[in-house]
Amino acid sequence: MVSSLVIVIVFAYLYEFYLTCEIGVVTSDAWAMAFADWSDDDLLSCARRAATTPGRTFFPTPGEISAMRVAIAPVGNGAAILRQIEKLSAYSPQAGMIAPPVVTVREAFGALAADAYAMAGAHRCFANDDTTRSIAQREFQKNLEEYSAGPRETRPLIESGLECRRIADGSSPRLESVAALVQRALPSSPVSPSEPAV
Repeated sequence: MVSSLVIVIVFAYLYEFYLTCEIGVVTSDAWAMAFADWSDDDLLSCARRAATTPGRTFFPTPGEISAMRVAIAPVGNGAAILRQIEKLSAYSPQAGMIAPPVVTVREAFGALAADAYAMAGAHRCFANDDTTRSIAQREFQKNLEEYSAGPRETRPLIESGLECRRIADGSSPRLESVAALVQRALPSSPVSPSEPAV
């Protein structure tokens, strides 16, 4: 159950950004009823997501905060997502079941699931060996949670199914994110005004 202290913290946090809401005597009671079955962490994280929604200019309503919870709910069940991805597999008499390529997963389930799937290794997620499959599914779940928590720019740059195979067999160098590439390209120390720029 969400605590009254967290509701007050959420009000204070949101009010700093959006002065468009009048908070009355019973407002906290109404919010406590609306979020009675939520945990403190859920309310705090969803309020933070609602506050940072691009284009927002007004204090978010309880419904808008609830929408943030619905948006992140699928991330919690990586096994269910993998079962849906497995349905996209193709069968070949010579090779048996062939895992779907990353581009197909991206089209069907979006970039978040596709990136997590690529990093876990497509052929490992649906391997015949239970141990390999279990490890890959845990990696998929971990990647899904990490990528959903961070901005898009921090995800690895995965270009193709071939790149996924190189990652899986260890022949590909460690992938870098967009943020890491930009950081590496920037000068290590700022240029002072007296020094000429190179």
